[in-house]
Amino acid sequence: MRKIAIVLCIAFTFAFFLSCSTPDFKDEYTTPSTTDTDPITDPVTDPVTDPVTNPATEPVSEPESDFGKTDISLFTYRDTIGVNGTSFKEFTLPVVSIKGDKAREDIINAQIDAFCQSFFKRAVPNANSLVNGGAVIEFKIESCEYTLLPNSVLSVAFYSHTEFFNAGFEELPERSFAALNISLIDGKILQGADIFTDLDKLKTDAGGFKFLTDNVPHAPSAAEISDAMAQYRADYMIFPYVYFTQSDALVCVELTQLQGNYALVVIPFGNFGNYFTESFSLR
Repeated sequence: MRKIAIVLCIAFTFAFFLSCSTPDFKDEYTTPSTTDTDPITDPVTDPVTDPVTNPATEPVSEPESDFGKTDISLFTYRDTIGVNGTSFKEFTLPVVSIKGDKAREDIINAQIDAFCQSFFKRAVPNANSLVNGGAVIEFKIESCEYTLLPNSVLSVAFYSHTEFFNAGFEELPERSFAALNISLIDGKILQGADIFTDLDKLKTDAGGFKFLTDNVPHAPSAAEISDAMAQYRADYMIFPYVYFTQSDALVCVELTQLQGNYALVVIPFGNFGNYFTESFSLR
């Protein structure tokens, strides 16, 4: 009996010694590897997920600067005509804001305002004399559209409406249209020669395009549009107004008052290369 107890005691002691000295194989092989042999789970050596050690794969970009950022908003103001205080001209026009370049911003906005003043004088050339004679004039640029083109040109369309009262003639409302294309780089207003490459071809083709007349009572025909285009002459530097959108160009053809004063010929973007300088074909 004593021998059996001694044997059991020795066996127990040996088993306890083994349990203290044997490594834990389970823990060793379930710990995630952090060596270079595991590129998928290693965030340091992974060429996809490590922009610091792999700048060619994931370059670190600098924050974009706001300098030169352009914002455009519409603004409306009214001035009286003459001294009686009842006649007025009201302009709705775009105002340009250029972050970090107040001088260029002021030049562009002054050009836009001066263009609107010129548009009014052209639409109502005898405004002062009419008002001095007792007439009342209400001139409004009541709608304004603009597009910022890829060639850094701001294209603007102005739609005006003029009412006459006590003018001593048939006081029919008059519609007028004007378009301005101005460079946002230097504030230069682009003239017809800067825009058109083949005005004669446009004059020939104009009647074949869609045109807009605002549903006037005596809308012109395509033949009358073609005939009216004869008033424009590149050799005399007489060009039609043109307003550019992202998808087409609206070329203004001036007409008689009974025909609605003007029509807008719609030139699709795909045809720009036939009539306009290359910079307007950029997209």
